[in-house]
Amino acid sequence: SNWTADVGNGCPSLCGWGNNELQWYRPENVTVTGGNLVLTARDENYGPSSFTSGKVHTRDKRSFLYGRIEMRAKIPTGGGMWPAFWMMPQDDVYGGWAASGEIDIMESANATDFINGTIHFGGEYPNNTYTGGSYNQGGLNFADDFHVYAVEWEPDVIRWYVDGNLYSTKTSPQWYTNAAPGNPQAPFDQPFYLILNAAVGGNYTGCTDPGCITASLPQEYLIDYVRVYEDIPNDLPSVAITSPGAGAVLPPGDITIDATATDGDGTIVSVEFYDGATYLGADTTAPYSFVWSSVGNGCYQLMVRAIDDLGGTNEASVDITVGTGCGQEPYVPGGFVLPTRIQAEDYDLGGEGVAYHDVDASNNGGQYRTTEGVD
Repeated sequence: SNWTADVGNGCPSLCGWGNNELQWYRPENVTVTGGNLVLTARDENYGPSSFTSGKVHTRDKRSFLYGRIEMRAKIPTGGGMWPAFWMMPQDDVYGGWAASGEIDIMESANATDFINGTIHFGGEYPNNTYTGGSYNQGGLNFADDFHVYAVEWEPDVIRWYVDGNLYSTKTSPQWYTNAAPGNPQAPFDQPFYLILNAAVGGNYTGCTDPGCITASLPQEYLIDYVRVYEDIPNDLPSVAITSPGAGAVLPPGDITIDATATDGDGTIVSVEFYDGATYLGADTTAPYSFVWSSVGNGCYQLMVRAIDDLGGTNEASVDITVGTGCGQEPYVPGGFVLPTRIQAEDYDLGGEGVAYHDVDASNNGGQYRTTEGVD
């Protein structure tokens, strides 16, 4: 219900599928066995072609705009083999290839000791261009085992992964279409459909003649699964420290940190408490609180982080002084070298009564150094 088996060699409109490929795609080369979809490349004549193979696509059945597109597969290998997992636009909104784009999630060739991920864009052929990245593991043949290949596709960024390892990132300033110069997200802002195929020969392999195919045929492209995940929008949680207040001066000993946290489109999973970057503990139920034990003299930045049910986070912090504090220290690391001009808002660290004096504890205005009590 989701996939269609492609047939032929691309003729008459796109002979050799535009790449001088040597195979004829047949439905007989597409099977499901052993829990896998199997695309089999064979050394056999069919029509004008010296080889047959398998190809499936979801055009007119399933197309997607954004999300994580993922496949677990074991690819075929050998001289002239070209397995691929890629996407093409459902409706060619911006014109013919590659003005409407192409997203190659995974492709390899020949010894299959590398994985490439590429996008094609720009104008219609021959005024097209591309950019991409490559992944390898020191000579590992990716045909020896199953691996997970994925892209995460968002309006302004596409990221490529192999087995969870991010190896390439492309952002909207790096792509374009001549048909919509004022739209930075085009052409990758329209639905694309999925394609799986095992080509034999072609420009990508450097072999466009049957005589240079050295792969031991038949070769099988085993696909365990293809999955598409929707990127669920998530409003970040809000969080605040209610006690102690910004600029508070507290005696040494135990300090109770209280916080509030809410999530408008979900729930709060946890509120974490930190001394600067040092994790102190967490509370999973409201009201959120943590007792920091045996705090000595010093200047501290308390930070809390709220985490919601979709993994979104937000933070809040306050500076406090405990006991005699930390003394007066320069706000700019290393201090200033005189002579120079020192901006008044870059006053020293040390807090109320040490680095500054302000008649109220809050930062009225809150435009700079918001955790300090200077207005």
